Amino acid sequence: MRILLVKLSSMGDIFHTYPAISDLKSVYPGARLEWLVDRQFAEIAAWHPGVDEIHPLPLRALKKNRNLVLKKSISDLLGRVRMRHYDFIIDAQGLIKSAWLTRQMKGLRCGYNHRSIREKLATLFYQKRFSVSKEQHAITRIRQLFAKTLSYEDSLESLPEQGLKQSDWQKPAAAPEHYGLIFPGTTWLTKHWPLKHWRTFLQTSKHQIPLFIGWGTESEQKNAMEMSDQGQLATVFDFRLDFEEMASWIAHSDWVIGVDTGFVHLANAMQIPVIAIFGPTSPQHTGVTGDKSRNIAMRLPCFPCRRKTCKIAMNKDQVVCMEKLTPDQLISCSSELFIK
Repeated sequence: MRILLVKLSSMGDIFHTYPAISDLKSVYPGARLEWLVDRQFAEIAAWHPGVDEIHPLPLRALKKNRNLVLKKSISDLLGRVRMRHYDFIIDAQGLIKSAWLTRQMKGLRCGYNHRSIREKLATLFYQKRFSVSKEQHAITRIRQLFAKTLSYEDSLESLPEQGLKQSDWQKPAAAPEHYGLIFPGTTWLTKHWPLKHWRTFLQTSKHQIPLFIGWGTESEQKNAMEMSDQGQLATVFDFRLDFEEMASWIAHSDWVIGVDTGFVHLANAMQIPVIAIFGPTSPQHTGVTGDKSRNIAMRLPCFPCRRKTCKIAMNKDQVVCMEKLTPDQLISCSSELFIK
């Protein structure tokens, strides 16, 4: 059986797809799974041992720089994949662009039905459509979509939920014996917890292990230096770590704390103890899962708004729900879960 999975991005979404792949390989170990994914996330998509082949599309790169080389790269890749025949093509993204890509391929095109999908027009590209409640976690939704498509729904509850092992990564040479990791940065302004709250947490929490702050952009590095009091409260990495390097640090950490961002979800996939701080997005749908994890959020009447700007703030830089989620709440949660 040959299956093409279409799940283009983002980083957290990639990790939320892992459990469905584990399910698939548990039921059909001989199935061949190929993944059509944005090139930016091709490396992490390939980490799951159940993935047999990656087809990386430079869609995000093209959005930033619409040049002929990238357009030809996309056309050539789609042409190669189009030559193959799949038993099932599963669109786990549920957007018009991902559904359009399924339409280019040969095989039975499957996805969410109009009640279960974000962009309803996408359903026009599918040949089989399945009802999967929107009120569930993204992990559960994708697992159910796979199960309904491939007819193993009755076995769903007994199947594994993760596909990564900590032992797959070597401990970094610079890492101490015990340490914690903090990820305060993400692309959405409204997902940011205020720097003053991070500083208070670092000053007053009772952690007794070294702390390291991860960052991905120059502005995130600058913010990390500010919240850590220029590296006095926690160590800020000197340079930007790539996916593989950061995964090695996460795999051997004692715990991870961060906002709703990709590396927090990677830690959860590795079953590292983790706390995720939520603002405009909902832990019910994209939160960290398992006994070793906690989600914290300030549930105002507008929660979850899923907006990139705060509609009730007095100024454009303020995010009310994040302001109201106090350092004491994080300190209490972390003390209960893992800070000794």
